[in-house]
Amino acid sequence: MYKKQHWIPRCYLEAWCDSDIPDGYAPYVWLYSRDWNSSKKKAPENIFTENDMYTIKLENGERNLSIEHGLSGLETEFAKVIQNKVLRNQPLNLDERMILCAFVSATHERTPSKRDHLQNQWQKVQNKMEIIKKGFEQATPDQKNAMMQFGRATDGPSYSMDDVIRIAEHPLQEMMVPTIQAQTSILMRMNLTILHSISKARFLTSDNPCVFFDAEAKNRPLMYRGVGLGYETVEITLPVTPQHALLLSWRDIPQNVEFTRKKVESLNQRTWHYASEFVVSNSYLHKPEWIAEELGI
Repeated sequence: MYKKQHWIPRCYLEAWCDSDIPDGYAPYVWLYSRDWNSSKKKAPENIFTENDMYTIKLENGERNLSIEHGLSGLETEFAKVIQNKVLRNQPLNLDERMILCAFVSATHERTPSKRDHLQNQWQKVQNKMEIIKKGFEQATPDQKNAMMQFGRATDGPSYSMDDVIRIAEHPLQEMMVPTIQAQTSILMRMNLTILHSISKARFLTSDNPCVFFDAEAKNRPLMYRGVGLGYETVEITLPVTPQHALLLSWRDIPQNVEFTRKKVESLNQRTWHYASEFVVSNSYLHKPEWIAEELGI
């Protein structure tokens, strides 16, 4: 039970189901490859899943589903806020803001691309620790004593080799929940804006829809070009329906902003650019001109 786990929630994708579905067909979204050379009509329940993606496998063979159940509860609350407040253009209370911020963070942290990035980073840490361990084993007694004294003087949290191996093997199970908790507290201090399309243009989503973007990152020195939440120019975007998207930023922007066709297409271009493999639409679309421009076709 609960073996097939979504990294993009079904309740989220259902907002992109085509409204013009023939009689007798199950609801579906339009799924486009990132180069837009292939398309499929797929039911939300059948896409963006992986077996036991968040399952914690215990030593006795049992499956701990606490992360999966926690995400499911968040998805339920998110759907309520979208239905009761966002679609009705109603102001959000503090709890509802927290739900949206937690959902934004979870959407950013739970994808295969995020898992692969974390695995790569922690594998590098493991490799360095193995080199240090080998050096320690080959060191003289005086060298070993000096290395041990340095280790005791180092501030901050420490990780054993077993800790690092465990994180490298299962980064989502080990890192996702505390990361979402810490990140949500920061997002709650940012300004939350709901973008509303006032034209026939519709927001796209993707298999990696929550985008952290900073137009000024390229202008900073190389070592500071990461997209961090501490930079005042950072923007976080997440489409939540074909007509609505969330924007989190440090700028003083009203809670609700109307988006013209040009602005919707600009955000769609960003969503497409950060997609891993697939883009999702609620209707059939011809290949946008900006895809050819970006790919140099």
